[in-house]
Amino acid sequence: MKTPILVISLCLLSFPLSKVTAQGLEIYQVKKSYPNSNHLKAGDSCLYCFYPDKTVLYDTALIKETDIEYFDWDKQMIGLKESGIQKLGIPKIPLQGLAVALCIDKEPIYGFWLWNIVSSFGSDWVLAFVYPGSNRLKLDAGLPKTTLKENDPRQNEKLKKYLTDIGMIK
Repeated sequence: MKTPILVISLCLLSFPLSKVTAQGLEIYQVKKSYPNSNHLKAGDSCLYCFYPDKTVLYDTALIKETDIEYFDWDKQMIGLKESGIQKLGIPKIPLQGLAVALCIDKEPIYGFWLWNIVSSFGSDWVLAFVYPGSNRLKLDAGLPKTTLKENDPRQNEKLKKYLTDIGMIK
């Protein structure tokens, strides 16, 4: 009689340990400094391009899925709730940009740059301005608006499927 109680107890105790916690769609700051054109190597075609992995993400997400209201796929625009707007005011965005990564369950989909609205620097990669008083992040393809020097990472099918599955895509 003691064995079934012991087995049931062990199963109940081990269940939370085996449960995977889904974090959903998040934006993480990346441990990466802005590019320095003085350090370009021969053959480098894109100064701001980067493809982050988990090892360069900060421990805590800058923006969590609960801070996001919608994702407009066609306009490549992220609508933020008030909590997300407030969080974007926390990091100081340098003139050369702040490296971040769009992630699903802390797996990077692609890196992009939060851009300072008074910056006169250009970028050859995906960036988003944080406009005062706005609740949206527009993911643009370079600045000035030009063709990206590499394939556009915003057209990611895994991201589109995830957004569709959770009903966040607009």
